[in-house]
Amino acid sequence: MIGALWNGVSGIYQQDKGISTEANNISNSSTIGHKKDEIHFSDLMYSQAGIGKGSQTQTVSKVFTQGQIVGTGSGIDVAIEGKGFFIVRNREDDSIAYTRAGNLVQAKDGFLVTQDDFKIQGLVPQNRVINSSDPTKQIFTDNYSKNMLSTSIVIDGVIHNINTKTTDYRYSSKTDSDDKKGDNYKTSVSKGNDVDKLQNNYQNIVQDYVNNKDKPSQKRKISEIDLSTNLNNLNPTGNEISINLDGKNYTVIFDEDNKEDALKELSYKISQASGFSSTYKEGILTIEQSEALGKEFKVEEIKLNNSSVDFTSNDYEVLNSDNPVPSSQNSKIDFSKKFDNINSEGNKLTITIDGKTFSVEFDAKTEISEDEMSKLYEFLSEEGRSKYGLVDPNTIPTKQELDDMFANIPDQAVIDAMPSTTQAEILAKNQAQADKDSKELAYNEARNRKKEQTLNYLKADTIVSALKDLSDKVSNSAGFTASVKDGVLDVSSLIPGKEFSVSEVSVNKEQVFNIDTISANKGWGIDTVYAARDALKSAVEVAEAEFLEITNILDYSDLGTYGESDINIRLDVLGIADKSLADVTISDDGFVYVTSGTNKFLVGRLSTVGFRNEQGLEAIGGNLYKKTEYSGEAFNADSMNTIRGGSLERANIDYGTALTQLMVYQKAFEASSKSITTSDEFLQTAIEMKR
Repeated sequence: MIGALWNGVSGIYQQDKGISTEANNISNSSTIGHKKDEIHFSDLMYSQAGIGKGSQTQTVSKVFTQGQIVGTGSGIDVAIEGKGFFIVRNREDDSIAYTRAGNLVQAKDGFLVTQDDFKIQGLVPQNRVINSSDPTKQIFTDNYSKNMLSTSIVIDGVIHNINTKTTDYRYSSKTDSDDKKGDNYKTSVSKGNDVDKLQNNYQNIVQDYVNNKDKPSQKRKISEIDLSTNLNNLNPTGNEISINLDGKNYTVIFDEDNKEDALKELSYKISQASGFSSTYKEGILTIEQSEALGKEFKVEEIKLNNSSVDFTSNDYEVLNSDNPVPSSQNSKIDFSKKFDNINSEGNKLTITIDGKTFSVEFDAKTEISEDEMSKLYEFLSEEGRSKYGLVDPNTIPTKQELDDMFANIPDQAVIDAMPSTTQAEILAKNQAQADKDSKELAYNEARNRKKEQTLNYLKADTIVSALKDLSDKVSNSAGFTASVKDGVLDVSSLIPGKEFSVSEVSVNKEQVFNIDTISANKGWGIDTVYAARDALKSAVEVAEAEFLEITNILDYSDLGTYGESDINIRLDVLGIADKSLADVTISDDGFVYVTSGTNKFLVGRLSTVGFRNEQGLEAIGGNLYKKTEYSGEAFNADSMNTIRGGSLERANIDYGTALTQLMVYQKAFEASSKSITTSDEFLQTAIEMKR
């Protein structure tokens, strides 16, 4: 009877613990990240007769099953889907604890913390790269009002968070002075348009790199055909040369003395074909792929006057990765030969670039002042002066100097009237005649020199003046720049790696084929991103604005370690901007971003850790756990889970199971209490029998 009484008491005591455990589970059913407790009982000793002596609590353990992930819409909330725990640090004693609760907040000092002010731990950017127009300005202020780019690039487990802003380039840009006409001249509007164009290019290049960084480098075929010695036995007129490229013929008809021009025209026609670019220089016709990277092509045959011509071709392939730094296309168009027969009035220059036509009308120059000659000489480069045979105007006699030279020539009549009787008189007369002849010769040479140079300057001034107007129109088209300082129309793309087409070039509808092109190099890999950035920066600075790019670099590739750094989300504290107010979001891969306007700044990445034995962790309240000797050391668990931003993990409590267990414990409690009362009655009866 005593044994039965004891067993009943034991049952009540243990069922009470079971009820307490389930009550605790139910009370924490709304606690974020809570893991339910599960109680386990065992029996006590037995008598020799095999009668048990009651029950005891064997263990109360945590059940680390996944809780339901629910979206909250709050960017600062975060949940772990899978194994692992967040790391938190106690501000008071710097001790480390672990939690599944991701309902984080921002503390007053900017740190990312739990509801109980434990600082969340993780990785922070290990490096920062700043590219600034002004090295003394390295944080974003209100002056940087234009957002150019905000993105992140991942390269081999290293994330590069790029944020690029500028000051108001539309406000700061000014039209160039007239002294710049013909030399990359830009209006204030075109400078702003260039920035817009290059911003769009930068964004596209970055996106293309993100999408294709793992693709292999592409090949480009180049053929160099030597035509320097095999185009002989030409007719004076009506020669025909054709080249068969991939089954398509390109043909030019020419006269013997225009062979070089004909080959340039042939090169021009090939360049108009989709996927090819071609140049001709010093006997070599070069054909290369442009857009059609990786496409094979073949020069089938070259004919001269319907007869096949033997030719040698140096064919080779290059990879984009062989020369990863992109460069811009440059085309030089020489109009000068077509100016020999221009009209005195109503002439027209025309050029089409990438489908857009530019034209100017002009009259032939009939006179030029000495001051205009000096300005033209100063404007042209040494190459441009040489092209038109111009000499320093200071070496050309002025009109006054010619007048003085003419006035200084002795009068022939005076010399003729000189006496010539004596030997001395004859000698004096001869000397006077020689002096007169010498001065007259010098005068004639100076006059002819002035006439020749004046004609040279007139022709050059006519050409260069017309080209200046054409150049300025091209230069003010977004994404291009143009100059005539070398005496030809020199057009370049501001966009590295971009090719452009040149077509329909003419003077008074007479086509011009004298075009020398240096093809663009498309580049490869991350160098394309750097080149696009530098081109944008240059355009911003041309617009007299300021460029600032901040790149935060975070390496999270080492899965053998985990981060235990405090994560601060105040941009002013981090030295990124002078403002502290911003929105915080945590991405699905655990990266912590601070959003200010349209810019997203990477400030850290949450670390997660796992344990060999989760059951060995010690629950210390506040949704926190501490490691013990039974749990083992923490290890990086990033590969064991997925972090869900804007979400929270609910407690893994099943109400149905919990209520069922409560009913079981309740019945067991009632049964145990009944066994006590029954045993008590037996005991009372036995006592009364003894009496």
